[in-house]
Amino acid sequence: MLNLTEVENQSGVPGISALGQEDLGKLINFLLPYLFGISGLILLLYLLWGGFSLMTSQGDAKGVEAAKTKITHAVIGFVIIFISYWLVQFFGMIFGVTQFTDPTKGIFR
Repeated sequence: MLNLTEVENQSGVPGISALGQEDLGKLINFLLPYLFGISGLILLLYLLWGGFSLMTSQGDAKGVEAAKTKITHAVIGFVIIFISYWLVQFFGMIFGVTQFTDPTKGIFR
């Protein structure tokens, strides 16, 4: 059985992925801004869906409760995204990973 490091790169692109990143840290650094952006967009859409459901429920108790649940879940999602972003920043400063804390060294370089 081959070890993961012994598997030949079949993509023809140097690096650990088809994105051409040399190591796992750079790959994570490359993907994190996109993941935070996509999760924020999904959060916004879910919050808007909850608000639209609340407006169109016409006072129906089940509809109002379902809409409030969606809005509550969206707020919880926002808190999770917010905390995870600041945890990445915090651990980046502690471990000296400047790609997470300095925007000029990440995807923007």
